[in-house]
Amino acid sequence: MTARPPERVGEYNQDQHSTVRSVLDVLSRLSGEERVSLGASMEPYLEFRRRVSVFFDGFFRPSCQDLCFSTGLSGCCGFESIITFFADHVINLMGSSPGQVQALTARIQSPNSSRRCVYLGPEGCLWSLPPVSCAMFLCARVKEIVFQARPEAQPFWAELLQREKDFTLPDKPVLFDGLEAFFIERGSDSSHLFYHRSPGLLRIKSKAGLCRGGKPAGARGVRLS
Repeated sequence: MTARPPERVGEYNQDQHSTVRSVLDVLSRLSGEERVSLGASMEPYLEFRRRVSVFFDGFFRPSCQDLCFSTGLSGCCGFESIITFFADHVINLMGSSPGQVQALTARIQSPNSSRRCVYLGPEGCLWSLPPVSCAMFLCARVKEIVFQARPEAQPFWAELLQREKDFTLPDKPVLFDGLEAFFIERGSDSSHLFYHRSPGLLRIKSKAGLCRGGKPAGARGVRLS
C-alpha cells in the first residue's frame, strides 16, 4: 500500500505566518516610547471593539449559540475565508501574551485539516482580539431573528457599523491605513497591506487626496510616530 504523502501547509496559512513574522519583527525593534505611542494610537479603536463586544453579548450571543454553534452549522469561522487586514495582526499581536503568540504561530505553521478557520481552537478564537471582519459579521438569519424580537438593537448596530468606518474606510486618515504606513516605513512587507496595494482602497484614498502621484501618502492625521 502506498503511503499517503504528508499534508502540506496551505498558501493561506503561509501568508498569515509571513504577516505575523513581519509584524513581530518590527515590534521587537521598537523602543519603549514607540510602543507606548503605537498603543495610544489604538485606544479609540479598542474602545470601539469593547462596545461591539458588549452589544454582541447583550443582544446576539444567545441566538448565535442556539442557531449556529450548538448545531455545528455556523456560517462564521469558515475555512480560509477570513479576511485579515495587516492592522488586525498588529493590534492583535500588540495585545497578546507570549503564550498566545506562540499558540497562534504554531497553529498557522501546521496544515489545517479541520475545514474550519485555522485560528479556531477548542476554546474559540486564538486571537486575543479577532479581526474586525469577524467582529462585525452577523449572518442574515440571526439579524432577522434578533431585530424582530428586539428592535431596539437595530439602531445600536447601525451606529456601530458607521463607527467602524472611522477606523477602516480611507476616505480620510484612518487607523488601519496609518498602521500599515508605520510598519512599511520600518521595513514590513506583506500580502495583507491592502491599504497600500488594493486598487479599490487606493482609489478611495486617491479621491480623498491621500495619495501623491498615484502612490499612497500614508494616513496623514493619524498620529503613530
